[in-house]
Amino acid sequence: MGFIEARNLKSGKLIWSRQIYSVKYDLDLEGDVQDVFIKSITVQGNNLIITNERNSKYQLDLNSLEVKVIKGPLVEETKFTR
Repeated sequence: MGFIEARNLKSGKLIWSRQIYSVKYDLDLEGDVQDVFIKSITVQGNNLIITNERNSKYQLDLNSLEVKVIKGPLVEETKFTR
């Protein structure tokens, strides 16, 4: 969950892969209701700005592949209560 990949357009070969955020799953709940998907990716200079469906926002430096949290947690947790 929360991965970005770059691939060669002609060959489809993976150039790099980076996890932007992780999701902490509650093993007592169905996994698909806890998934947190990437909603948008925009380019800002030499960075990708990634927003997920919980509106957490991250910056990925395309030179170093370093991830910076702009808004929200680095580890998304389930929002369900029992």
